[in-house]
Formats: sequence, C-alpha cells, structure tokens
Amino acid sequence: MEEITTSTTWSLVLSAILFFGGLLATVRLFVFHRNNPPDHEALSRVLTSRAWTVKQAGSVLGLLFLIYFFGSCIPHPSNEGQKQLTQLLLAFLMYAAILVMINRIIRERNQNWATTFGFEHSKLGQLKLSPAIYLALLPILMITTEGSYYLLELLNGAEPELQMVSQYITGEIGWMKVLYILVAIFIAPVYEEIFFRGIIFPFIAKHYGLTASIIWTSIFFALMHFHLPSLVPLTLLSTALCLTHWRIESLWPCIGVHMIFNTVSVTALHLAG
Repeated sequence: MEEITTSTTWSLVLSAILFFGGLLATVRLFVFHRNNPPDHEALSRVLTSRAWTVKQAGSVLGLLFLIYFFGSCIPHPSNEGQKQLTQLLLAFLMYAAILVMINRIIRERNQNWATTFGFEHSKLGQLKLSPAIYLALLPILMITTEGSYYLLELLNGAEPELQMVSQYITGEIGWMKVLYILVAIFIAPVYEEIFFRGIIFPFIAKHYGLTASIIWTSIFFALMHFHLPSLVPLTLLSTALCLTHWRIESLWPCIGVHMIFNTVSVTALHLAG
C-alpha cells in the first residue's frame, strides 16, 4: 500500500510539473506569435500551392478506404497472438501501398518529397521546435483527455476501453509488443503526417479555405483512430499540427510533435499496464 501511495504521489507531482511547464511554454509561444505575426496570405498561398488535384487526392483516399474495407472483410483469428499479427500486417500493407501511390503521384507532378511536404534539409532544424510545441499543447491535452474519460465513464457507468493498439501495448513484453511500440512511435507519425497534414490539409484548404480545412482535417484525423474517448484530444492535437504546418511550411516539426505525443502515450500506458 505504501509503495502504491508513493508511486501515485510521484505521478501527481510529475503531472503537475508538466502541466505548469506546459502553461509556461504556451505563454512563450503566444508572446513569440504576437511579436512575429504571420503573413496569413503568403502562408496560405504556399499551403494551397501544394494541394493535389481531386483525382490525385481521391485516389489516395480511395485506396485507404479500400484497404480498410478489405481488412474488415478478412475473418480475424480467434487466437489473440494471431489476431495482433494480422492487424500489424494489415497496417504495414496500408503504409506500403499508400506510400507507393504517393510516390507515383509526386513523380507525375514532376516534384519530389522535399518540395511536396517541406522536407528540405534546410528545414530539418525545425525539429528542435517540436518539444516546445508539444509542451505547450500538454495542458489542454491533459484536461481534455481526463475530461473525456470521466464524462464517458459517468454516462456509461464503466471505464472506457483503451484503443485496440493501446491494449496490445499494455500486454506482456514480447516481440509483438515491441513491434507495435516501434510502429506507434516511428512509423505511424510519419505516415499520418504525410497523409493528413501533407495531402488532406492543403487539398481542403485550396477548395474551402484555411479554417474549414483545419476543422475537417482534424475531425477526420480523430475519427480515423476509431476511439471515442480520444476524439476531442486528437482533434485538438490535429488542429495544432495543422497550424504548425501552415506557419512553418514543413512537416518536420509536425512529425516531431506526433512522435513525442505517441512516445509519451506509450510510456504512460506501459507504466500503467
């Protein structure tokens, strides 16, 4: 009992430090934004210039839904280990197929990955902004996450289940768990930022404007995780990532923030599980 109490106390202390540190980071970002106001028109022009055509964006989106449909039609094994392996293989199939199509479309447009997504080597240094951006987001993410779980528990009378991938991560240590952790931290953030912030976000911005694009991209991003308790936090995370991409004109810091977010989430789940 004493060990549990001590662990809980340290957890609360760490959460408080991160929360107030996040508030300080938020203030610093606000001051920087006020002292260095963005050129909305120029930044939006750069963003929409990267937008793909309806056919190009639609083909990637169609492939995504086709893979999801294919995955839902496959009978899942009753064995938990085989089920996890099937899910992992489907994820790799999705990543590979969509990245191959993205590469083909980029070549059709006579462009490269650097100019399409702001991956120039000169912008790689912007990754150093990722910790500060994540820390500034942390207070609102903490509040909305706890609030969402509390509200759903209040409405349903039971604690909400973890996301499926999160359930796998909290399982016993093994090569499957290690693979899921590696995918969550290193692969999924790169793929998701390219797909949502690199393709969907500029496409909607070109046709419906910046504000609508941020809203719809963020809602789509949250819904595609298929986890109701995470809907509000993920929508807010995506909103911040969209604004980061718009302001900095590169996906590097977005990928960095996403990796930190997933790393912290995986670590918290591992410690809790």
